[in-house]
Amino acid sequence: DDAERGANTTLTVDLEAQRIWSEDEEISIDFVIEPGRRHALLNGLDDIGLTLEDENDISVFESKRSEHGGILSF
Repeated sequence: DDAERGANTTLTVDLEAQRIWSEDEEISIDFVIEPGRRHALLNGLDDIGLTLEDENDISVFESKRSEHGGILSF
């Protein structure tokens, strides 16, 4: 309605609380975002950043690989 009247309503988006509201709280909307996507957005992570969160596990895995043919040695 505000947009149709040409009003400049300001909305606040709180990703952590998963809520959108107007200054006078006349508009108040809860929303749900997939937890993994929410984590990435809150922490400023792209696909590479998400992968690097597992860097230690990846290093351990790679260290167990054989130098020849990628066969794992346990």
